[in-house]
Amino acid sequence: MSADWRPWFAGCASGSLLTLVGHPFDTAKVRMQADAKRWGGPWQCVRMTVAQEGAMALYKGLVPALLTSCVTSGLRFGVQHRFNSWLGARLAAGGGGGAPADAKGAFARLPLHSRVLAEGGGGAACGLVLPLVFTPMELVKVKRQVMRGDRLSNVSIARQVFREGGLRGLYTGYGLTVVRSTAGNAVMFGSYELFRAGFVALGWAEEATSGHMLAGALAGSTAWLATFPVDAAKSRQQLQVGGGAPLSAAAALRQLWREGTLYRGMSPILLRSMPVHLVYLPSYSLIMKCLAAPNEETLEE
Repeated sequence: MSADWRPWFAGCASGSLLTLVGHPFDTAKVRMQADAKRWGGPWQCVRMTVAQEGAMALYKGLVPALLTSCVTSGLRFGVQHRFNSWLGARLAAGGGGGAPADAKGAFARLPLHSRVLAEGGGGAACGLVLPLVFTPMELVKVKRQVMRGDRLSNVSIARQVFREGGLRGLYTGYGLTVVRSTAGNAVMFGSYELFRAGFVALGWAEEATSGHMLAGALAGSTAWLATFPVDAAKSRQQLQVGGGAPLSAAAALRQLWREGTLYRGMSPILLRSMPVHLVYLPSYSLIMKCLAAPNEETLEE
C-alpha cells in the first residue's frame, strides 16, 4: 500500500497537538499585540483574562486555530516530505555506483549545509501556499481572542467581515502572513536540521528523542524571533478590519515602531514555543514511526 498519505496525516495530528498545548499562550500574545498599553506583562494578561472572563477565555478562537493548524501542518509536512524524497531520488539517480539506492538514504547523506538549505527551501515553498488556506481562519481566531464575552460565534465574525469587506476583508493581512509563513517555515525547518546535527556532533545519538525535542524547541523559538514583528503587524491589520480605513502593512509596522512594541507579546510566545515545539516536530517523527508497516524502513520528513 502506498505510504504517501502518512506524512499528511502525521502533519495534521502533530499540528492539532501543537494548538491544543499552546493556544492559551497564543491568546495572551494576541491580546498584548492588540493593546500594548493595557497589559503590564503576560502573567497579568493571563490573570486578568481568567479573573474577568473565566479560564476558558484563554481558549477563545480554538476551533479556527485547530482547523488552521490541522490543514496547514498536514500540507507543510506532506509537501516537505515529497520535496525531500524527490531531491533524494534525483541525487540517487545521478550519483553513480556509490549513491544509495533509496531516496531517504540519499537525502540523509547530503552535506549538512545542503540539508539545511533543502529543508529551509521546502519550508519557504510551503509558506508561499499555506496563507491561501489559513489567512481567513487566522483573522477569525485573532478577532475572537480579543473579544469580551461570547456575543459572536466564529461563523458570525466571518459573516460580519465578509459583509463589510467581502473576500478582500477576509484576506486582510495576507501579504504579511505570506512573509511570516515563508520566512518562519524556512527558519524552523532549516534550523531544526542544523540543531539536530549539532547535537549529534556533540555526542547525542541521532535517534535520541531528547535531542529531537530540544532541537524542535530551539527551532520554534528561532523562527518566532525572526518573524515576530511581522506577526504583530499582521494582528494589528486584522483587528482593525471593520474599524475604519484599512491599515496598510507599512502603517502597522510604523505604528508598532513608534510605540516601541514590535516585540510586545513575545514572552508568552517564547513560553508557548518551548512546550509546543518540544512535541511538534518530534511528535511528527514518532507518528511516522508508528504508521510504518512491519519490516518497512521508517519514513521521515
